[in-house]
Amino acid sequence: TDSNEHENAIAWYEKSENQAGITASQNALGDAFSANGEFENAIAWYEKSGNQAGITASQNALGDKHLANDDSASLAWYTLANNPTGITAAQINLGSALLGKDDHKAIEWFTQANNNDGVITAQINIAKSLLGTDDDQALAWFLEAKDNAGILEYANSQLGVDNYKALQWFAQIGNNDGVITAQINIAKSHSGTDQRLAFSWYQKAAEGGHTLAQFELAQVYDAGQLVSEDNAKAVYWYQKAAEAGHLGAQYNLAYKYDIGEGVAENNGKAVKWYLIAADRGHVTAQANLAQMYDLGEGVAENDEVALKLYLKAAQQGHAIAQLNLAIKYDNGDGVYEDNQEAIHWYQKAADQGLAVAQANLGVMYAMDEGVEQDYAKAMSLYLQAAEQKYAPAYYSIALAYSDGEGVAIDHQKAFNYFLMAGKRGHGDAQYSVALMLERGIGIQEDDKQAFEWHKKAAASGNALAQFAIAQKYDMGEYVLEDNAQAFQWYQQAAQSGHIIAQYMIAEKYRTGDGVNQDLKQAFTWYQQAAIEGHTNAQFYTALAFETNDGANGDLSKAAQWYKRAADQGHAEAQSNLAMMYATGNGVIENDQTAAILLKMAAAQNNASAQANLAAMYAEGTGVAEDDRQAYNLYKAAAEQGHANAQFNLGLIYESGEGIFKDFERSVHWYSKAAQQNHAAAQSSLGVMYANGKGVPTDFEKALKWLHLSAEQGHPAAQSNLGDIYANGNGVAQDTQLALQWYRNAAKQGYADAQYNMGLVYTQGVGVAIDSQQALQWYRKAANRGHPEAQFMLGQVFAAGHGVSADIEAASKWYAKSANQGFADAQFALGNLYIEGNGLTQDSKTAMRWYLAAAEQGHTDAQTSLAEMYANGDGVLENDKKAAQWYRRAAERGHAHAQFKLGQTYGTGSGIPQDPSKAIFWYSHAAEQGHVDAQYHLGQIYDNGENVTENDQLAIQYYHQAATQGHTQSQASLGLMFMNGEGVAKDNQQALQWFREAARNYDSTAEYNLGLMFESGKGVTADNLQAVEWYRAAADQGYALAQSAMGRMYAEGNGVFEDSQKALAWHEKAAAQGHADSQYQLGLVYDLGEAVIEDNLTAVSWYQKAANQGHSEAQYKLAHKYDLGEGVLKDDSKAIHWYEIAAQQGHQKAQFNLGYKFDAGEGVEEDNKAAFVWYQMAAENGHAAAQYNLGLMYANGEGVEQNMTKCKQWIQKAFENTDAGISQRAEDFWNINDLWQY
Repeated sequence: TDSNEHENAIAWYEKSENQAGITASQNALGDAFSANGEFENAIAWYEKSGNQAGITASQNALGDKHLANDDSASLAWYTLANNPTGITAAQINLGSALLGKDDHKAIEWFTQANNNDGVITAQINIAKSLLGTDDDQALAWFLEAKDNAGILEYANSQLGVDNYKALQWFAQIGNNDGVITAQINIAKSHSGTDQRLAFSWYQKAAEGGHTLAQFELAQVYDAGQLVSEDNAKAVYWYQKAAEAGHLGAQYNLAYKYDIGEGVAENNGKAVKWYLIAADRGHVTAQANLAQMYDLGEGVAENDEVALKLYLKAAQQGHAIAQLNLAIKYDNGDGVYEDNQEAIHWYQKAADQGLAVAQANLGVMYAMDEGVEQDYAKAMSLYLQAAEQKYAPAYYSIALAYSDGEGVAIDHQKAFNYFLMAGKRGHGDAQYSVALMLERGIGIQEDDKQAFEWHKKAAASGNALAQFAIAQKYDMGEYVLEDNAQAFQWYQQAAQSGHIIAQYMIAEKYRTGDGVNQDLKQAFTWYQQAAIEGHTNAQFYTALAFETNDGANGDLSKAAQWYKRAADQGHAEAQSNLAMMYATGNGVIENDQTAAILLKMAAAQNNASAQANLAAMYAEGTGVAEDDRQAYNLYKAAAEQGHANAQFNLGLIYESGEGIFKDFERSVHWYSKAAQQNHAAAQSSLGVMYANGKGVPTDFEKALKWLHLSAEQGHPAAQSNLGDIYANGNGVAQDTQLALQWYRNAAKQGYADAQYNMGLVYTQGVGVAIDSQQALQWYRKAANRGHPEAQFMLGQVFAAGHGVSADIEAASKWYAKSANQGFADAQFALGNLYIEGNGLTQDSKTAMRWYLAAAEQGHTDAQTSLAEMYANGDGVLENDKKAAQWYRRAAERGHAHAQFKLGQTYGTGSGIPQDPSKAIFWYSHAAEQGHVDAQYHLGQIYDNGENVTENDQLAIQYYHQAATQGHTQSQASLGLMFMNGEGVAKDNQQALQWFREAARNYDSTAEYNLGLMFESGKGVTADNLQAVEWYRAAADQGYALAQSAMGRMYAEGNGVFEDSQKALAWHEKAAAQGHADSQYQLGLVYDLGEAVIEDNLTAVSWYQKAANQGHSEAQYKLAHKYDLGEGVLKDDSKAIHWYEIAAQQGHQKAQFNLGYKFDAGEGVEEDNKAAFVWYQMAAENGHAAAQYNLGLMYANGEGVEQNMTKCKQWIQKAFENTDAGISQRAEDFWNINDLWQY
């Protein structure tokens, strides 16, 4: 199996003389060496074995082995192998190896090899070597070469040297390509000297059908060289060359179709030719085709294909492709955003000096996108791009200086760079220049220049500038206001994609400002801006769908657009969407969602939302009822000018729901809304002027506002006008006009007017009274749920007006009205139950209805409820609750409640006693003409009860009540005139008022008439008349009159003296606590007149009278204690009662008290105290006191001795009527010679 084994085999074969085995082994060794490439060893063994085929094969193998390495050795082996083909190949190789070195020797080898091509090549080489030194000899060698190859080579050698000679030889051998090449060269050679000649040669070459010539001619037309630029002809020749397969022409033709130059723009054809060129490896075609796929121009948009083509071109170093590929990765356009890839390709393009890439790469460094933020690097890249005068680079540098990114803020530099960018047509930069000039930033302010730059930016397609110019024309800034111009510029900006401009165009079309109003166009632009996310536009798009203005009505779409705007916080959209949820229009009704949306809008001070949310709080819809919240929200909306909120705020102030009533504020807000033509507010304002609520009554203004409202068809105003004309308030009464307005409102189903129509026929205002018509109109209004009409039906049935009286029907209608909360009906129903009129008497049910009415502020009901609590009627007696309800009614102006509250404060029933508050409430009631209150006030001021006595005020109040027929006041007024209290005495006036009161059996008046007839005041004295009046009063239990009757019988005045009857009348009076009668009874029993003397009983009556402050009884009681008559003697009690009587001016008591202190009886002797009491008694005319006082001055007892004063008091005692004292005084005078003092 190897050479050693074969050699061992041969040895054994030789030993065995096995020739066949030896030969086989020799051949095997030859094969082994041949397989191992050792061809010479193989030949040796083949020769031993006599294997000629093996020898030849090895020789050929050696020839192949040396071919192209050692062609001489190869030739030798091929010759030994007798291999003609190998020999030829070796000869050709030998010739080829000598080409350019020894072309003559090469010719010999090529000739031996019979290789014409080699010979020709060598000949041409020799010819070329002679060119320039021996052109003739060179030409001879060119001509010697067969098949015109030499001539062709010679012609080619003349191209660019002698194109005419080249053309001649090309033409001679019929080489058309050469001819055309020569022609092109000739054309080129004349381009700078003879354009016409140059062009003619181009044209000849092209018309000759030469592709290159056609391409060249197209470029001539394309560049406008030699001839005028003619893109159409350029396209024609590009087409010819392209169709002939010229790569450059295919690209250029695609480009022409792409940009529409020289041919109608045709993206489809552009794609076709780009695709052909791209498939043939044209890099720019690949890049441009990628862009077509990228943008979907001429072909379906396909990011994947675009990306592949960009990548293919970019990898071949195409800078634009690298840029576009970077942009794709930068923006995540058709590929996942990849800042690293973007940076990679921006860098590649930037390295090729592409300014766009440099600038964009700078932005990535500045923005920290895919690379660590590096403002310095960014600025470096911007500057590189700027060196190429790339406008966006200038712009980026300007931004850096403007914002201080990587450099100190420098507005001047920023302006200069913006300016450089702007001058190169950079729209954003031009806009920035305009802004800086406008605001004087980095440059002196210059509005005129600013406007010019705005125009430049706008012309560059800068939407912001277009919008700015539009605004200036719109508002008349720097230019005259011009709505048409504004519209045109808004339109340009809108078409440039400026969302706000799109919105403004919509606004212009909606309002007809600067353009004919066109709601459809408005909707189109609103929707366009809305799709771009403009919230206001979304709102108006929704509004158009909702209102069918400019768009086909579609509530569902309206809700969708409202939601999009609402989600962006658009308050009005939130508000409108809320109302759709509230009403279930376009969405499923949901009050809670409505409330949430309204809260969101209201929080942004959206007036409509605030007003609608206020209504929800007022009604408790979607939220818990909250009058205060309703008020706050209405107020917030009203202050923003929301008419309906202003109206509702006026209602709140008028009704006092959630706040105190304030008619002035109510008028204020009604006025605000009315001025905005709010019909309901105009109506309410008119009513306020008519009623003088919050404003002075002014029927002229009332009519003005009511007419304005009524003319808008507002039924309430029409009804109110009816009221004014019916009553003749501020106008001549016109019942027919009133009826007309009532009827107008009633025809609209306005229940108030129908109710008023009922009143008209009930009262016969402008029509004959017609209870049936009245009943009909009441029924209409009542059936519409009008509570007043229902109440009136109740009244009709209760009274039997036009129908049979029917308490059951009355109670039914009262109940309907009452169940609606109509307080009058609730009160009436309460009355039916309290009275048991037609219904089972039921105080508890009555109380329930009174309470319902009372809680609404029905003052009659509140007062009735208070009285039920006060009297314990249907409820446990509760003075505190009675006082509370009296207060509620009183505070609402109920006169009787005010009077009762005054009484409550006066007595302290259920509330702390407070006389001042009693007077306060009496005064309020009195001002309303409440006679009891007036009388009580008269009493208070008359008697000085917790106030300074004031007879004038007493008379004033008595008179107010008396003139209303109040008998007690008449009697009291009579007393004031009789006594001259607060007025000059006037017995005739007194008599008049007493008689008025007496007609109503007033006992006080009867008693005082008795006094007047007894005393003859104002009349002739007449005891008989006196007794009649006394008796009339006494029979009514009037204690004073009873006492007077006792006195008249005791004295026999006007009657026969009758001590028993006197006693009987005094007993009646005394039983009522009449102090004087009690005293008189004490005297009767003390003296034993008409009864057996009875000191014990006398003391009892004296005590009762004394306890009431009767000074005589007090004195008598003291005297009894002093003497021990009827009681045990008790000096201290005697002194006590003497002192009480003395303090009331009782002279005897004063004297006795002085005497007690003087004598030391029952008290320690005290001359000073004695002196004080003597003096008081003396000054009251007590003779003994005068005498004793004189003695004290004489003796200096209790006072400093003073004979002059002694003389004065002794003289008074002497002059007194008491004879005994007078004598004693005279004696003292004479004894002490007082005359000398």
